[in-house]
Amino acid sequence: LVVAANTGNLAQTGYTFSGWNTKDDGSGTDYTAGSSFSTNSATTLYAKWIPKVYVVSYNANGATSGTIPDDQLKTHGVGLTLATNTGGLSRTGYMFSGWSSIPNPDTESGVDYYEGYTFTEDGDKTLYARWYANIYTIFFDYQDEYCMGTEQFVTYDAEMPSTSIPTRAGYVFDGFYDEPNGQGVQYYATETWSEYISIFPVRTWDKASNATLYAKWIPLRSVTSNIKDNKFIDSINIIARNRILEPAAPAKNVFLFVPWYKETERN
Repeated sequence: LVVAANTGNLAQTGYTFSGWNTKDDGSGTDYTAGSSFSTNSATTLYAKWIPKVYVVSYNANGATSGTIPDDQLKTHGVGLTLATNTGGLSRTGYMFSGWSSIPNPDTESGVDYYEGYTFTEDGDKTLYARWYANIYTIFFDYQDEYCMGTEQFVTYDAEMPSTSIPTRAGYVFDGFYDEPNGQGVQYYATETWSEYISIFPVRTWDKASNATLYAKWIPLRSVTSNIKDNKFIDSINIIARNRILEPAAPAKNVFLFVPWYKETERN
């Protein structure tokens, strides 16, 4: 008797047909299609199924040092213990926290897996290193002996936190820098209109550590405005970037006021 092939295209999800066996659990004698079979009694041969094997691979996902674990083989229907961070993956400004089913879990919907998790999904799969941005402390040094400054938390690679504008007698604030006296990299800038000043960040936090930012100050200067006969009208401050506020126009009988001039005589 010649053993039949899988002429009816038998199939089972997650398994590969591998011939026939004399026992339903596959523990008997195997027979391949086309092989000879002899028996003196009625015999049933059972389809033999071999579970498929899948590859689980790992992606460093932006790591700045270290190596990914070796690929793992997962048998269909059998749980797989996921690798730990055996290659010491690390990323500047971030903390390693296992694996994710997608590369951008902070902005997209995926599944996170901790190291050593029993993975049960069947099919070839790539898992991505899961990173969480570190949180650091910024000290805002006001560069003022009467007011030292404040502290705030900041997340690596994220927008700078909002902060208040410091004040200092005789000066105008002009942003925060990572070195004193307006040197180094600027992290906050200011914008001036009318008599108001606003503050806004100009970059994300790119230091993988706690750090100090220093206030930059511009000294105030005064301008005195007078009318023709030298009667004092007002004294005003020059604010940031040498802008001043125009004083109110004076009035004088039978005279028409024209704009202000630096000299006493109009040329």
